[in-house]
Amino acid sequence: MRKFLLLVLLFTSIPLFAAPIVVDAVDWDNPSTTVATGDLGGVGVTLTTTNIFSLLTNSNIFNNPNYAPQMSGVDALGIELFNTTTTITFDQAVVDPIFHFTDLDSSLTFDPSITLTRLSGNSQFDVVGNQVFDNTPNSGSDSQGSVQLTGSFLSISFDAQITTPPTGDGTFFQLGGTVDQTTVPEPSTYFAFIFGIAMLFGCRRKIKK
Repeated sequence: MRKFLLLVLLFTSIPLFAAPIVVDAVDWDNPSTTVATGDLGGVGVTLTTTNIFSLLTNSNIFNNPNYAPQMSGVDALGIELFNTTTTITFDQAVVDPIFHFTDLDSSLTFDPSITLTRLSGNSQFDVVGNQVFDNTPNSGSDSQGSVQLTGSFLSISFDAQITTPPTGDGTFFQLGGTVDQTTVPEPSTYFAFIFGIAMLFGCRRKIKK
């Protein structure tokens, strides 16, 4: 009986493995006007802002060379940028997140301690220091592109400063990043582990005899 309990203990104590994977996009749930929640490869995501005006599901809006990576069939969250603060929180750290913006005609300011890297975009999409902005506002067309934030984050905020006439500015938004996913060993791994322990018990018993 004691040996059986020991085997059960060993079986249940086999470690699970956290493997980092890159997830391209959040699967957003139906948002309210100010809060959106979603899932990024098993990591919970919450976005709060002043106005969420739309959610496009199974969209191809990011499926063009202005985005890195190009994505098809993903959600696109419509948020209004009108002198607002947008905050994104994760229930587990996300590493090197990538933000994607469409129709951006505002200037977005992040914490100055965050390093921003422009990954892709049209000629109007610019990243300088801790700011992301349209370098030719009021030109009749808007900027679009992808920017990466270097580091590990549980929360990210950015302030939007309108650069167009006071009619507002809306963008469709998505994000991706590297997350840790818990990997459960294959059943064969468990059986091999138990078989090995059983063989050790058997050998030990024969030696005692």
